[in-house]
Amino acid sequence: MSETKASRKHKLDADGTGKNEHKRLCRKDSHEVCHSDIHLNPHLDFLEAADRLYHLGLDSAMDLPALFGDLRLVVMCGSGDRAESIAEYLVPVVQAAQTSANKTEAKKPPVLGLGKKERYALFKVGPVLVCSHGMGAPSILIILNELVKLVEDAGLHPNQVEFIRVGTCGGLGVPPGTCVVTTSCLDSELHEGWRFVELGKATT
Repeated sequence: MSETKASRKHKLDADGTGKNEHKRLCRKDSHEVCHSDIHLNPHLDFLEAADRLYHLGLDSAMDLPALFGDLRLVVMCGSGDRAESIAEYLVPVVQAAQTSANKTEAKKPPVLGLGKKERYALFKVGPVLVCSHGMGAPSILIILNELVKLVEDAGLHPNQVEFIRVGTCGGLGVPPGTCVVTTSCLDSELHEGWRFVELGKATT
């Protein structure tokens, strides 16, 4: 087996602790607040079998670079029905963007339903992947973990892909129905960021 898979960009350190992790890049012109690195499991490089993205119904034995190599944006929402509706809505938007970029009339992109639909629903429109995440933090953490692995298995770095969530929420100080675009999140104590523990390590 080669030292690393072609789709992975990191190696184990000499001591085998996997401290050589991808660094999260922050654009100076962005409002994004970067609190930590992206922590990748170094043992994935030594899997003999395909890396299964169980809840998505995909695995690394598939030609994921062909399917997702052009991915640049992931749009997340609560339900599968809403994900499909958003994907359909994005068809003319993606077509117009591709026409503008190529200076020629682009074909209407298809809506591709991918993976299994038991837990989450995935729909791809050109370089945009729309997926449902269910309800609550535990559910979204599961799919985020597998989506980052999917991006890697497609030959991309996680920082090449933007992740956004759209949907309804409660609000204070704004009229009902207001469209709000956030640049960060608050925890239950109204502190910026979100702290959770994964593999024994606290991340914010």
